[in-house]
Amino acid sequence: MLAQGFDVVIVGARCAGSPLATMLARQGVNVAVLERATFPRDTLSTHIFEADGLAFLDRLGVTDQLHATGAPFMMRSNSRAEDFRFNVEWPQRAGDVGGSASVRRTLLDPILVGAAEQAGAEVRMAADVTGLVQDDGRVTGVRVRTRGREDELRARLVVGADGRNSTVANLVAARKYNVVPNQRFAYWAFFEGANMPAEPTNVFHRWADKFVISAAADNGLYQVIVIPELSELPRFRANLERSFMEHALSCEPVAEALEGAQRVGKLFGMVHYNGFFRDPCGPGWMLVGDAGHFKDPAPGRGIGDAFAQVDAAVPKIMAGLGGSLEVQDAALTMWAGGAITNSPIIIGSPTIWARRAECRPSSRRWWRTCTTTGRSGGSSISSRTGRSRRRC
Repeated sequence: MLAQGFDVVIVGARCAGSPLATMLARQGVNVAVLERATFPRDTLSTHIFEADGLAFLDRLGVTDQLHATGAPFMMRSNSRAEDFRFNVEWPQRAGDVGGSASVRRTLLDPILVGAAEQAGAEVRMAADVTGLVQDDGRVTGVRVRTRGREDELRARLVVGADGRNSTVANLVAARKYNVVPNQRFAYWAFFEGANMPAEPTNVFHRWADKFVISAAADNGLYQVIVIPELSELPRFRANLERSFMEHALSCEPVAEALEGAQRVGKLFGMVHYNGFFRDPCGPGWMLVGDAGHFKDPAPGRGIGDAFAQVDAAVPKIMAGLGGSLEVQDAALTMWAGGAITNSPIIIGSPTIWARRAECRPSSRRWWRTCTTTGRSGGSSISSRTGRSRRRC
């Protein structure tokens, strides 16, 4: 077994792992990224991210590549919360380049991996992490199998950026808490030939028992997501195609857009899942993205929140790498207990957007706040149900 040394080993090369590798490598950190899949490969995702996510990707230097996918940066939001409706331009903050975008992960993830490689990170695809290396209770590396070859990669820090079913989280036995089963399920599809408005617009309508999201996507496609209540699942699945279209067409702007459109590819679905938090760090390890916190996909915040976590984590990681192990642990503890809860991440109940009760006046006030911030994830919904402060 070949042993190699790195400053940081990141497990997972998607929306959390590759940007983290890029930002660390640009500061001279010796980084390895291990990804089980080979790209391009799809993954369950809403594909949508908002103004803060676009601004992050612009700072990462991949805006031209995003434009090359044909995905428009949407500048309007057509939204509804029960009887409250608004169709407005996304207000812009300094550094913003758009309001929201939908880029399929088969295109977005390779762009992020390419940025990491260009920055100098060593990226290994088809790399399956089989175990951890530990010394006196501290994680000091991973064991990995790549196309039949087994290696041991030593590192000061091992980062789990490998999604809600994180291998790293399972290997370190990270505590999972605030586990909440889903109250809605989701199906989505892409259409060609849609009658989209001249100004690309994100649609977000939630009323009665209906929940519909749509967006102009890459390569001229139109994305539609329906999020029915879980009690509707047996009836919905009895005729999946018809049920999907009935729910989608109940939303007026989506019905107009789909007139004459044809679906491209299959229906994607996410039916049973839990929202949760995990302890975000420990001696020699940390979790970012969905590995540390998985929320209801309805608001489309998974990608943007992964970016925000990375942004908050990088300075703490750099501070830790520059000091003793105690300094590193203290820096990660600060990240876990402070930097995240002060970022634009939506925290609180992992299924806050899927609750059965109709939108209350407070929710409508929050939606009005969205129109002035330009970011539906821009208001921090903090709660005791968020991350707990613990010593890493």
